[in-house]
Amino acid sequence: MNWRDLYERARAHGDSAAGYYNDNIRVDTPEGPVIVRIPIHGADTMDLRPWREDRVLAAIAPHVRAAPRLLHTSADPPFQVHEFIAGDVLNDMAPRGIPVPPHVLDDVAGLFTQLTRVPRLPDMPASWPTDQYTTAFARRLSDLTQRVYDTFSTHYADLFTALAIPTDPLAQVDDLWRGLTPRPSPASTPTSTAAT
Repeated sequence: MNWRDLYERARAHGDSAAGYYNDNIRVDTPEGPVIVRIPIHGADTMDLRPWREDRVLAAIAPHVRAAPRLLHTSADPPFQVHEFIAGDVLNDMAPRGIPVPPHVLDDVAGLFTQLTRVPRLPDMPASWPTDQYTTAFARRLSDLTQRVYDTFSTHYADLFTALAIPTDPLAQVDDLWRGLTPRPSPASTPTSTAAT
């Protein structure tokens, strides 16, 4: 398969499903449909992401049955090609006011059970804390939340006021982080998998 040609076809397609940081475009190929995942230039970062998505997908593939297989990744231009998995959107199956089918809760529990079997990814980025991990991680989350707030506080000032979001939303928790019980960083603990 010519991956670059697939990428160009996806870019020309123009019909994508937004995935927060990516455009996800279904492209039909002789082997079946695939998803071409193209990063949205300048997308706001609102999540902590210590590893690239392609590394995470490769790590979970042997353990999580429902995860789409990563078929190709490219750094220049940046894009990924994922296996297409047909399925139903939960909101279509159970829109507001309609009970969620019973199997959905079992499916979610099964997914999390499979995720417990994924070994720890190696090579924690150097910028991540290795000691006093609980407090340092909590502060990292606070810093990211504060950056998101600062980015949108002017544009959404009326909405933030209507929702009673204070002008210093993290002031009450910043001092609480010091009281958390320290635990070692995942980077400093042995790799293990949960018992089945």
